Amino acid sequence: MSVQENLGLLIMNALSRLGFMRTRAEQRAALDWTDAFNVRFASLRQPTGELSGGNQQKVMVASRMATAPQLFVLQEPTRGVDIGARVELHRFMRETAAEGVGMLVVTTDVEEAVLLADRLLVLRNGTVVAELAGATKTQGRALSLAAGEAA
Repeated sequence: MSVQENLGLLIMNALSRLGFMRTRAEQRAALDWTDAFNVRFASLRQPTGELSGGNQQKVMVASRMATAPQLFVLQEPTRGVDIGARVELHRFMRETAAEGVGMLVVTTDVEEAVLLADRLLVLRNGTVVAELAGATKTQGRALSLAAGEAA
């Protein structure tokens, strides 16, 4: 599907009238979301699969945000994306949380977890072994707990 179609898919009801898609409304929404996420593309009609991995990820996240969720769950949100896309996605996550949207980020990237989380739950063998916050929320402490080296 195109960038425009991907961005409008989950909000079709808001973009259609009497069962027909309002093309200009779909285009406007797509431009707004690609601008908000700084998606780089040649045309809104460009297939999303032709974009870089980071831009594909930004289109996917933007399409979900278009639904105005109260809770946003992201699993490995920056895996496989370049540093620029990672920075932009992190910015988006922090801004979204600051606006009051609940954010649950599941990641194996300890640096990302420590950077983004207000509260960090550390798991080992599928069990929560610690909750870190404030000054206790460090990469070293999280890694030690996950590895079973600290109590």
